[in-house]
Amino acid sequence: MRIVPVNQSIEVTHNIASFDDAVRILKSKDKIIAGECACRKQAQTRHEGCGRNLDACFMFGTVGQYYIEHHMGRVISLDEAINILKKCREDGFVTQVATSLNPEGMCNCCKDCCGVLQAISRHPEPAGIVFSNHMVFASAKDCVGCGLCIQRCPMNALKLDETETISVLSKRCIGCGLCVTTCPTRALRLMDNPAKERCLPMIPT
Repeated sequence: MRIVPVNQSIEVTHNIASFDDAVRILKSKDKIIAGECACRKQAQTRHEGCGRNLDACFMFGTVGQYYIEHHMGRVISLDEAINILKKCREDGFVTQVATSLNPEGMCNCCKDCCGVLQAISRHPEPAGIVFSNHMVFASAKDCVGCGLCIQRCPMNALKLDETETISVLSKRCIGCGLCVTTCPTRALRLMDNPAKERCLPMIPT
C-alpha cells in the first residue's frame, strides 16, 4: 500500500510532489466507484471495530467494473468522491492506494479495523516499510502542548517532551498528514522526504 496525504495537509506555498495528491489520483480516473470499507464491514459483522463510516473506499478500472457487476459499489462523480475524501479525513482515516503505479483502488483506513495499518503500527520502524514521500516536522515555538495530534496519529509517531512540546519520531511517521490537519496552531507541517528517498509514481494525465 502507498500512503497519500490529501490536499488539506499540504501548504500551497511548499513544493510537495503532486503525485502524492489523493485528489489528483481521483481526477485521473475516467470512472470512480465508491464502496464500503471491507475492513470496517468485517469488524462490524463481528460486532467489533470502531463503528465509523463504511462509505469510504474507491475502485477504478477493472476492479471498479467488478464491483459494479457484483452490486458492491456505485458510480459517483468527482465532486462526490472529493466530499467523501474530506469526510474521511475529518474522521481520522489514512488514505492508502493499492499500488504505486496507476492504482485501481484507494482505501480510507482506520487504525482500529484495518489489518494493514495494524500490522504496520506493530513494526518498530513503520516509516521503513511503507511507500511515502513525506514526513511531519514540528515547530516547537508554535506548539501549545494540546496533544490533539497524538490522538490522531495511527503510528504513535508523536510525543510530548518534558516541556510539553511536541516532537516527531521520524522512524514511525508514515506521512499521512492526519496530525497536520488537526493542529490548532499549525505547529506541524508535512514536508518532502530527501530527494534520494522519494519515488514518484506515474499517474495518468
